[in-house]
Amino acid sequence: TENLLGYHLADGALYLYQSGDEYTDIFPAWDWRKIPGVTCAQTAIPAFKTSSVLSDFVGGVSDGTHGCAALDYARDGVVAKKAWFFGANSVVCLGAGISGEAKAPIVTTIKQCLLRGSIKLQQQGKVKSLKTTSETTRSNVEWVEHDGWRYVFPGGCTAQLKAGRVTGNWKQVFTNPETPKDNVTTNVFTLWLDHGNAPNNASYACIIMPVGEKTAAAVVANAPEVQAVEIDQGIFGVVFWRPGKINLPGDLLAWVDQPCIVLVDTEKHEAWISDPTQKLTSIQLQVGELAQTIALPTGGEAGRSV
Repeated sequence: TENLLGYHLADGALYLYQSGDEYTDIFPAWDWRKIPGVTCAQTAIPAFKTSSVLSDFVGGVSDGTHGCAALDYARDGVVAKKAWFFGANSVVCLGAGISGEAKAPIVTTIKQCLLRGSIKLQQQGKVKSLKTTSETTRSNVEWVEHDGWRYVFPGGCTAQLKAGRVTGNWKQVFTNPETPKDNVTTNVFTLWLDHGNAPNNASYACIIMPVGEKTAAAVVANAPEVQAVEIDQGIFGVVFWRPGKINLPGDLLAWVDQPCIVLVDTEKHEAWISDPTQKLTSIQLQVGELAQTIALPTGGEAGRSV
């Protein structure tokens, strides 16, 4: 009788907090198909069911300060390679190979939270300010700002935006005897990207940072084979979805013989690596001219960064 609409809660959600109450009591009015960070079809939410695991490449790597998480997403006919790169003052969100067929659009939600204050967006160098807006499509969007966060879309994109009053009921979420019966109306901000009903190898990139901050983060590659970001100056995160190589800025070659996630710090001359599948015992890694076979932790330590 609880969490009746939580079907997509484990599909790559990314919640942003500064005050801690960005989502307080939003759930009766929330669009549960637009969980922040999730890519999915906008079809009716099915009842919970047991489904087969289609991929076990889900995990992350960290050096204790920087990190990268990856999810080989596959649900209800929708597939996507998704990765998040965490730096000192930014998060870079990437999606590649987004494909599938649905009777409704397949979208990636960037943010859905309580609406607070005005919204700013820049299109082709021109800044606009909004307080509320019905669902609208905005082309050539370079960035959007709301509630202290800036969402940057490298190269611009077509974005969907909605902000204003939404009415819902707690009975949609849970049906215990104590469930409040009255409707709840609150102001909600939603920002998402629409990939269409049957995308084939669609992609997205978004850099999230606090308003007023600057970041050295930059997208290096965003493809179904490899996704890479310069997270901070001289620090690179790479998701190898298959064995292969990538030329990082500075003419630095990185190569692996197994799918994995790697962090390279060119300042400290360090590399961190992990096996999200938790199945491998070793990986061959080459960075520049240095090559090494790295033994991976097993048992309860499998998947840990080394």
